[in-house]
Amino acid sequence: MGPASFNGKHPLTIRVKNVTRTSFAFQFQEWTYLDFTHAKESISYMIVEDGVHQLSDGTFIEAGKTMVNKKWVKVQFDADFKRAPNVFTQITT
Repeated sequence: MGPASFNGKHPLTIRVKNVTRTSFAFQFQEWTYLDFTHAKESISYMIVEDGVHQLSDGTFIEAGKTMVNKKWVKVQFDADFKRAPNVFTQITT
């Protein structure tokens, strides 16, 4: 998800929870030192099931999840990418 469209002047993060096979919930959350009110924003999102997938143009994508707790974690890809892939991350509650 994201980034947000920057209609509001305050920084925020996008929080995601309750991910199921048919839906998910999200909210914009301003940083704790701010007033917790924010302008309407637009976001983009992409949904991919876990695993390695090949698109019709031959592009490979891989989706998965890992648990992290204040330390660096190495994530091993299942796909053999020809060059370093783009990596998208999201905080999920």
